[in-house]
Amino acid sequence: EYTSSVILNAPIEKIFSFCSSKEGFLSHFPYRCRWKTGCSKWEYGTDFSFEFRYLGVWFTHSAKISGFTQNEYFEDTMQRGLYKYFVHQHIFEPHGVGVKYTDKVIFSLGFGDLADRTVGLKTMEKLFSSRHKRMKEILEANPIATFSNLTREN
Repeated sequence: EYTSSVILNAPIEKIFSFCSSKEGFLSHFPYRCRWKTGCSKWEYGTDFSFEFRYLGVWFTHSAKISGFTQNEYFEDTMQRGLYKYFVHQHIFEPHGVGVKYTDKVIFSLGFGDLADRTVGLKTMEKLFSSRHKRMKEILEANPIATFSNLTREN
């Protein structure tokens, strides 16, 4: 299990909308990415898939939104991808004038506990550190601006 949080100084509605959308996802995903399927805004039951390039190799990730409470929480469960098991929870909590945003990932690479605790956790730390930094840059630059033109899809 991996958990990481960041404080974002923007309205909860904007942060939730950003995180639960194709455009928001693509704008802060740290690897080259190509969207394959799925609608732009996510809700309970939404399926989506994308390809991303990691260490020079393209991987496909397909997931379903398996939990959803507007402006509080959503969860995506991997259906196909690099991991044997991957459930990603996104938690939004009011924090002062902003939001405490938490990523919680329950995962297994499928090669045992040692691989998960070493390779898996280091990969998660790098991925989410980059994502949280980019989220702060985008969402705090202008807390009321929209983000529809920020997609970095390649």
